[in-house]
Amino acid sequence: MQIGQFCPLVNESNCTQFISDDPHCIDEIYQIAAEVGVSFEGPDGQSLSEALESKIVELTEQFEALYGESGDVMWNNLLKQYFSDVYEIH
Repeated sequence: MQIGQFCPLVNESNCTQFISDDPHCIDEIYQIAAEVGVSFEGPDGQSLSEALESKIVELTEQFEALYGESGDVMWNNLLKQYFSDVYEIH
């Protein structure tokens, strides 16, 4: 057995065969996940989908504050930070 054999990102059919002999059960799993994303409600009243969207917005704002919105400025800042971390340049 290879590492990651049952990982859906590596081979989805192996993952679903591990769960069920029905080759289409992955569709049911995705449907359940989508329903949970909309129907689950956390203590703050947000659905899982809303919580994820809020986190995406928050992380995007943090990323843009650190590196810039896009283009050459963003890439220069990102790569400068990466290489200063890797090569301990300060």
